[in-house]
Amino acid sequence: LIGYIPQDFEFIPGSIAANISGFVTEIVNDRVADAAKKVGLHDLIQSLPDGYRTHLVSTGNGFSRGQLQRLALARSLYNDPAIVVMDEPSSSLDQIGEDHVLDAIEVLKKSGKTVIIVAHRPSILTHTDRVIVLKNGTIETIGRYSEILPYITGRSAAKPPPEKTASLVEKVRI
Repeated sequence: LIGYIPQDFEFIPGSIAANISGFVTEIVNDRVADAAKKVGLHDLIQSLPDGYRTHLVSTGNGFSRGQLQRLALARSLYNDPAIVVMDEPSSSLDQIGEDHVLDAIEVLKKSGKTVIIVAHRPSILTHTDRVIVLKNGTIETIGRYSEILPYITGRSAAKPPPEKTASLVEKVRI
C-alpha cells in the first residue's frame, strides 16, 4: 500500500530488475519496466548490454547519484502503491532528473495516488496540492504552493501570509 523512497538509499548486489522489484520471488518484468519508465530510466537501462539483468552492486556500477536516486524511486513504485512517501526526492538530482521526478509525481496524482513529499528545497513542491510547513515538529501553516512559497522563502507576498495552524488543521484531515 505504501511506497517509500528514503533520503539515503542502498542497493543489494543483484540485477537491476531484482533491486527495483525488492527481490520478490517472482519478478513481474512489465511492472519493473513500468516503474523505470515512470522515473525516466527505462531507455538508459535498456541501453545497457544486459538491460534489466545488469548486475548492480552497492556502489552503483557507474550510475550517477541522481540516477541511483531515481532507481530507488522506481523501486518504491514497483507495487503500484496507493501512497508514495518521498523523503528529499530531488536532493541528488540535476534539472533533468528533477523533471523526471516531477513527471512521476504528476502521473501518480493523475492515477489517484497520494504523494507525500518531505523537502527543504521548494522547487520540488511545485506540483503539490497542499504544503504543510512544520517547525520544531509542529504544523506552522498549510496552504497551496503559491501561497506558501513567499512564507518559506521569506519574501514578501502580494497577499497576506497564510492562515495559522488552528483554523487550517480543522479544515484539512491528515
